[in-house]
Amino acid sequence: MSSTIFSPTRFILSAGLLITFTQCSSPIPEALAPDLILHNAKIVTVDGDFSVAQAVAIKNGRFLAIGSDSDIVPLAGPTTETMDLEGKTVMPGLHDSHIHLAQRVGEPAEPLIGKLSQSRSIAEIVDVVRQKVEKTEPGKLVWLLRGPRPNQIAEKRWPNRNDFDPISPDNPVIVTFAGDYVNVAN
Repeated sequence: MSSTIFSPTRFILSAGLLITFTQCSSPIPEALAPDLILHNAKIVTVDGDFSVAQAVAIKNGRFLAIGSDSDIVPLAGPTTETMDLEGKTVMPGLHDSHIHLAQRVGEPAEPLIGKLSQSRSIAEIVDVVRQKVEKTEPGKLVWLLRGPRPNQIAEKRWPNRNDFDPISPDNPVIVTFAGDYVNVAN
């Protein structure tokens, strides 16, 4: 599968040919027709003026033309899918960089995560942390993710440094509790 880089020249030529064909009485050749037309919509363009258009023509997953319904709808070919969005809003796709990793990037999966998330008491949580500390070089960070929520723990609280210090005098410990965005450290 090859990727096509946006070419202003190719875009202008394609749009020009489409406009030329719409001015003629003959139908637009299928090779130039968009795959999809969204119309009767509020198309948020995110251009310099943050303008809003009524319609967009899309071919091969890329915008071919954008404008008013009267400019775009006539670009349809015999196999073009057209969608009347009944005034709904269309926005560009968003890529959310706010992600939650199961482990730190570049490190192997931590087998103790499952045990930690199933722990139901401070003693069980401390035991999982102890197991990780025993496998960790002194002075290195011990970091475990996905601890249970306080309402799942018999003591109805998160552990604290007084729970971790006795089993980890030579290692800093951080335990992240899933869903609560809470980090507990010694």
